[in-house]
Amino acid sequence: MLYTKNEIIPYLPILAEKYIEAFRGSPWYELSKCVDRQSPQRCNNAMSAQEIGSLCSTCSSCPAQPAYRIDELVEKFEELNETKRSTWWVERTDGQISLAALAWVASADVIAAEKYPDSPDMSVWLRSTLGTNDFIWLDEVFADKRVKSQGNLVKFSEMTQSMADSLEGDSVAYRTITAQMIAAPIRSFGKRARVYSPERNEVPDNRSFVTLDMKGLSL
Repeated sequence: MLYTKNEIIPYLPILAEKYIEAFRGSPWYELSKCVDRQSPQRCNNAMSAQEIGSLCSTCSSCPAQPAYRIDELVEKFEELNETKRSTWWVERTDGQISLAALAWVASADVIAAEKYPDSPDMSVWLRSTLGTNDFIWLDEVFADKRVKSQGNLVKFSEMTQSMADSLEGDSVAYRTITAQMIAAPIRSFGKRARVYSPERNEVPDNRSFVTLDMKGLSL
């Protein structure tokens, strides 16, 4: 079900809690903030798979802060709501939130600046691949597997089409490291989905990049 930026506000604390739970698990294992002082930080995305107080074998430091806090995430989501043309998608199973997604209108330059500030190669690649038109950036998709252990992307097509319709976008883009978020667009959209793989040297990043052509599609 779609939620506008105003409708989602009462649910942001519970969504933040579910976000924390989701990213503690595979394949992210974001349990704590890395305290490595080397630049760039050696731990992936400045996050550590170490529990607080345990020694990290990657940077030989002991993290002291959780990867995410509810109040920080709520503030981040509120800021996105205020500064972006955005929408949320929320699914429930047996009355509990099982999946949530956040999307907003973006451009290649905005994504380059906000998501890849230290990667000139990605900046060039984004502009070359995505062009100058705005698109829908699928920023976050996270599931609570305590509520629904599998099949959380069964409504991927409905979710992305609903978000694209709401934000009036002809294309959707996102990055991912999960096999499910690579399989879902191919299953749902076939040749309209394009997956750029780092393993095939199709994108200068360690994450796959996915684009969806939504022209002519609507619910």
